[in-house]
Amino acid sequence: MLSASPGNADACRLLGEALRRTGDDEGASEAELAAIAASVGDPDLLSAGRALVTNDLPAAESILRPLLHRRPTDVAAIRMMAELAARVGRPADAERLLRRAI
Repeated sequence: MLSASPGNADACRLLGEALRRTGDDEGASEAELAAIAASVGDPDLLSAGRALVTNDLPAAESILRPLLHRRPTDVAAIRMMAELAARVGRPADAERLLRRAI
């Protein structure tokens, strides 16, 4: 997929966006799945995940909001924000975010 930068989540996300715009849905899906797999070691996502696990929702939100501002198509971050929305009693926002992630 990305021979020069395998495992680079940002590069995979950008490739997925580009392929989707050109109509290569299969290639885009492959790149997007690679981005999700590559994001496993992302320090911001790990911190947000720890905050969610310990139920420190303000900390999770303070990590996820700027992250999503920088990377609006980061599916892992979108899913985490959906979980956060559900936990604070905003099911409509959680559903909207999950639809966006899909």
